[in-house]
Amino acid sequence: MRTITRASIALIGAIALTGTTALSATAATDPPKDTDATVTVQGGDLTLDVPAALTLNSAGPGAPATGSLGTVTVTDATASTVGWTASITVSDFTSLVANSPVIPATAFSYTASAATPTGAGQGVVTGSGTVTGGASSTVQTATAAGNNAATWTAEVALTIPANALAGDYTGTLTHSLL
Repeated sequence: MRTITRASIALIGAIALTGTTALSATAATDPPKDTDATVTVQGGDLTLDVPAALTLNSAGPGAPATGSLGTVTVTDATASTVGWTASITVSDFTSLVANSPVIPATAFSYTASAATPTGAGQGVVTGSGTVTGGASSTVQTATAAGNNAATWTAEVALTIPANALAGDYTGTLTHSLL
């Protein structure tokens, strides 16, 4: 008889222990808690690559000297929404030949091809077509920004004045990026 009593007591204890465990599992728990995560996206550089030299064909007084400018590339790695504007300015053309007249920058023209954009935010538009030297002139504009690049070429011409003397004339074509 003692064996049955011990077994009954053990069974009642096991049931009581199971009931206590079940009550603990259904008790109120902490709600989920969030952790805010922050990351900084760093912007890169806005860069401009242009050909190192431009050679125009030979031309006589009163005729245009023409040439093709190689590839100009703007790389926008700023990861911003600012966009950019590429402009040119041209200096006067001078010669080392004594008594040579200056060929004015206004005699220079630059006709940009349509830009070929790549990457995100490809809102690149060609400037106003043919621009002349002297004052700064916009040749390409990116209205949508992001991480992108744009390339173009240009056809250029320099009208040689009728009073020009034979010889080499040198000027500077400057591309700027804002």
